[in-house]
Amino acid sequence: MDRSDGRVGDTSRPALEQVLQRLTEHGFVPLPQKATQDASSGKVDIHLRECPMLAAAREQPEVVCNVHLGLVRGWLEDHGGTAADLEPFAGSGYCTVRLTDTLDSSGRADNS
Repeated sequence: MDRSDGRVGDTSRPALEQVLQRLTEHGFVPLPQKATQDASSGKVDIHLRECPMLAAAREQPEVVCNVHLGLVRGWLEDHGGTAADLEPFAGSGYCTVRLTDTLDSSGRADNS
């Protein structure tokens, strides 16, 4: 079912935009200006400055961060790809979500 309300399953919007919106809705602060796309590889890094479960993530990152990674992979799945990784506490004050599917120019997963 094609939806156009910006929710998961909305195939009218690029996958990257969907993920950024969903992260925001769930209390993360993805910084789109910090999302850098490597055009040659199709990889996209998204720096997250906020975490809705920061205290728990610091105590048990293997649990909390894997749940967050599962959310991102689920959102991507609606767009034909699930290749994503999460690096907890990747830098000073942020985590990094790395989308590793090759994305076409629209931001949709290119599974060719």
